[in-house]
Amino acid sequence: MRHSSDWSKLHIKARDNDFNGLEDLLKKGMDPNTTKSDNWTPLHLACLNDNLESIEVLIKYGSDLSLKENNGRKALHVALHSGNVCIRNILNHSKIPELFEALKKNDDCELIKKNSLNELKKIKYETLNILHFACIYNKPAVLHELLQMGMDPNEKCIYKQTGLHLSAIYNHHSCSNILIAYKAKMNVCNIKNETPLLISAKYGYRYNAEYLLSCGADPLIKNHVQLTPLHYAVFRDNYKCVEILLSTKRGRKELHYQKRNLVHLAVKGKSIHSLKILEKYKCNFEMLNDYGETPFQVALKNNSLKIISWFLKLKKCSFYKKKQTNAIHLSVLQKKMPVLEILLKSKRIPIDAKDENGNTAIFYSVQQESINFTRALLKYGAKPRIVNNMGSSPFDVANEQNLKLITLFKKLHPQRINVIEHLSSSSTSITITWLIPKSFEKIENFKIKAKSTHQCQHLVSNDNWCQINFLMPNVEYSIKIKAFNYFGSGKYSKPKSISTRDSKKPSQITNLTQIDPVKDSEIFIKWDQPKYNGDPIIEYEIQVNGIKTSFEELFFSTSNNTSFRIFGLPENNAFFVKMRSKNKLGWSHWSYEAIMLTKKNEN
Repeated sequence: MRHSSDWSKLHIKARDNDFNGLEDLLKKGMDPNTTKSDNWTPLHLACLNDNLESIEVLIKYGSDLSLKENNGRKALHVALHSGNVCIRNILNHSKIPELFEALKKNDDCELIKKNSLNELKKIKYETLNILHFACIYNKPAVLHELLQMGMDPNEKCIYKQTGLHLSAIYNHHSCSNILIAYKAKMNVCNIKNETPLLISAKYGYRYNAEYLLSCGADPLIKNHVQLTPLHYAVFRDNYKCVEILLSTKRGRKELHYQKRNLVHLAVKGKSIHSLKILEKYKCNFEMLNDYGETPFQVALKNNSLKIISWFLKLKKCSFYKKKQTNAIHLSVLQKKMPVLEILLKSKRIPIDAKDENGNTAIFYSVQQESINFTRALLKYGAKPRIVNNMGSSPFDVANEQNLKLITLFKKLHPQRINVIEHLSSSSTSITITWLIPKSFEKIENFKIKAKSTHQCQHLVSNDNWCQINFLMPNVEYSIKIKAFNYFGSGKYSKPKSISTRDSKKPSQITNLTQIDPVKDSEIFIKWDQPKYNGDPIIEYEIQVNGIKTSFEELFFSTSNNTSFRIFGLPENNAFFVKMRSKNKLGWSHWSYEAIMLTKKNEN
């Protein structure tokens, strides 16, 4: 249709089958017969698009069936030329011959018998004869009587439509059977070079198509735009007709030559069931069309969500090539959020894949200042620090251009630390550990804050544990931690209260004794570990004095808790041994002296 720029609102409503909107306009007094430069009325457009509801509304409000467009066609002619179901709707409101009107109401063959064959042939309406009417209104008995009388089953009306074409349009299976029984040509073509089989496949009439094929109809005949019945069945997702057509040898032959076109056609028509059948017949789903597009790329362009989801489940299909613009890039560039969500959920395409310029999808979303797209990509793990061929990252772009998106990146800080565990305490230190929180980027360090009423300390740790020193004894500290990554810090954890110990010097060592057997040059001693409050013992000191005046005083140091072996002593001697312990606050008192012995070397 030309001159669409000067269509009225009625024309647009009729074309789009917005019959409620159409009726509202007509109620307001708009003229249903309004025409523009090409003399097309809204009724012409409704007939062209087979919009039955709009046709009924227009006729109800006085649309004139006799008006002609520039090429001399009435609304009925447009319907007949298009081969649409609305032919009967127009005839129902037309002034047709009395015999035709009578046949509409009943299937009485006596009305036919009252007229001779020649008289019946002369009765026509807009080139439609009585046989055509019988096919349109599904009058098999009348049709049978007419054919017995000698009516030509192949007689054509305007635009070369035969009775078999008209029966196919309305899926009048019984009329088709009778016509074929009386030698009607099955491969006859109308003005658009459409066969009855093509019409059946186009409308999805499975049984009519199956019968025509069984009677020898050719599935390879192409119409005026070089499309076969299989093309129409695939495009309109008449999958049962697709199965029937492919069940024949000639249908499979067509599939061999039309694999590429059929797959792309199914995608264009959003024909999910037909695609499944084509997959069963091993069609190549990665072949390119005349524009260099794969079927998947066509689905992306058409925003066909179900088709995209189905493709992503095909394991044999590849959707990603290195250094090429992929589907995620395209969905961001074309701002198709539903498509992007499907692609991200499937995880079939790497989210941080680069195109030929080294740009990731999130680079384009930042460049376009698309907050929702950037948020979606970040949610599925896109990294905003990946640089392109020019050395620029999405984060750099946001920083340089001072975009609102920078606030999104600042939200990529680590999560709050939930668990802090207390490992140990002394009078001046506390040792803690914590669970590493989730973080978009690698955690760089942790900041620890230990606060009491007397002091506050801030520490930094690279690991998930820390010893906080130089604290005051017997004081409760409120400790909280937060993590840092490239984008900043998370929130402080909930404070955990931990106290230092009220520490004292160790008590005096008791029960210092010698362990048997006695040896010639050493003493093996043991003792009870002294009590301490707060800071643990870090060192023991042992003093050995000879009972004889010629022996020098010896000192030994150990960190062992309950025993020690003293070597290099003179044989056959007695010694005074005492010891003390030490913690951070200092030394304990010396223990009482104990006498230890070495024996004589018998060698």
